[in-house]
Amino acid sequence: ALVIALMIDPEATASEPGKAPAKAAPQTPPATPQVIEQRETVVVAVPTPTSPKPETWRGGAHVGPVFGVGMLPGVAYGLGVRLMIDPPWSWPVLVEGSIWRESRATEQGGAGLFRLALAGASVCPVQLGRARTRALICAGGQVGSLRMRSEGYDINREQERLAIDLALTGRATHRLAGPVVVTAGAGLLAPIARDRFFVRVSDGSAPEVFRMAPIAAQLDLGLGVELP
Repeated sequence: ALVIALMIDPEATASEPGKAPAKAAPQTPPATPQVIEQRETVVVAVPTPTSPKPETWRGGAHVGPVFGVGMLPGVAYGLGVRLMIDPPWSWPVLVEGSIWRESRATEQGGAGLFRLALAGASVCPVQLGRARTRALICAGGQVGSLRMRSEGYDINREQERLAIDLALTGRATHRLAGPVVVTAGAGLLAPIARDRFFVRVSDGSAPEVFRMAPIAAQLDLGLGVELP
């Protein structure tokens, strides 16, 4: 009987009699990990595109004295008027006119009295500054009338010639207060035709009284307004 019992349960001798074998503690399954989702709002500043401020037309008018050498006998002076038109899409345009005081040239006891009136236009492709102070370089031309009246001779007469000049001018403008500006310009004039003016004397000769210089110089000053 003992042999049969051992064959059926070999560990029976290791067990205490009358005590049931201990059962293994059940294993607890691992906890399932929890995933926590959290939303966060991020504010990103996006610059708003601004359209550029459109350019506006700009214009002005100036008046003041003009001085010249080589245009009339001696140092000549007169009165000049200028209009400046400055469109936003093109170069500034300068329209000007001048009336010169009568100049006198003497020859053999008589004299020739000269009067000059000019009008012209220029474009200003070079421009520095557009605020309170700006400088311009302008190129264009002028056309007008040059008249001579002789006096003191046995035979006195009047002559008139067409004056056509090419002009290169540098100009500066400074805003004083509000729309009021002061301006100054200096330039060179090259006459297309240099006409000679003669007088008739009693011995039959005709001496030359005046001829424009190949290059004349001009200076102008002005006070005016510019808008805006």
